[in-house]
Amino acid sequence: MLNLIARAVFLTCLIFTATAVSTPGQLHGYDEVTMLTPPLIPCFERIPTSPGVYDEERLRADAAKSNCRMPENGSGVDHTRHVLVGYSVAGDCHMKVAVRVFRINAERRYRVVINNIYGGCRAGGRRKGWVMFEKPPDGYDIDITEINVDRFDSEDGEPLFVFPKPPPVVYTMPLATRLIDLKDCLPMTGETRWVISTAEALGEALARHPSTAERCRQVLSELDIDLQLETLVGFAFQSGHCRPPLDITVEAVREDSSDLAGNRYLINLKYEPYAAACAGWTTHRVWMTVPQLPYGYGVTLRADPTE
Repeated sequence: MLNLIARAVFLTCLIFTATAVSTPGQLHGYDEVTMLTPPLIPCFERIPTSPGVYDEERLRADAAKSNCRMPENGSGVDHTRHVLVGYSVAGDCHMKVAVRVFRINAERRYRVVINNIYGGCRAGGRRKGWVMFEKPPDGYDIDITEINVDRFDSEDGEPLFVFPKPPPVVYTMPLATRLIDLKDCLPMTGETRWVISTAEALGEALARHPSTAERCRQVLSELDIDLQLETLVGFAFQSGHCRPPLDITVEAVREDSSDLAGNRYLINLKYEPYAAACAGWTTHRVWMTVPQLPYGYGVTLRADPTE
């Protein structure tokens, strides 16, 4: 049995992410943006307290938290023309930081890329700083990506900047599915998931429940499931309603990714709920067949009410 749970991460206007060491050498579509020198403000090094874009209001709020007195006439940053981004990254006591800003027109965003470079010290450390650059056009987002770097790679004595890993290229293909009724042959409670691709795995699953094994073999025989060509998928979900959903539809695709770890079947169950919710939680069970799952592919199962 494979229990595979999808986790979605939703991007907002400002994102701060930490990624593994990625690609030395500039990525296609990353146009470097000139970084400007922010105005010098006393005790500015105590801020930022958290990463992100800073306007005057946020600057004063963070300055107050850090016992830093802002000048009466403000920071001196022209926020109508420039963007001020603060960063704060943790590492070791000898860590180094390299920062560059890129414009990615295909994604309509400006990306502040921070190389957090390991310094070989056992004690902890932190580096804070400021980046200022041109104000992006309307409709462009700003994000911050931190990349942990084990060491500097260099070329002709110059350190190589490490870029984020490029997003994978994903190709999708619709999958044929067949909803079936297993007549409670394999137990499912809560949010159980079954993915059975071989006759041996099915036999082992049935053998765990000897009292119903013979009946279930007959049920499966009548369903005419060919596990050389198909994979049996079971999914239990809780809708918040006592009775089964009025209608269930299945949307399934195969995703082939340039990152092999991303290869998967993505199966979305859409159901029409009753108007009134139930006081208790009831588990609803769905079984289906899909084309034989290729080796190394995962299965992501989701269930959502229709809008």
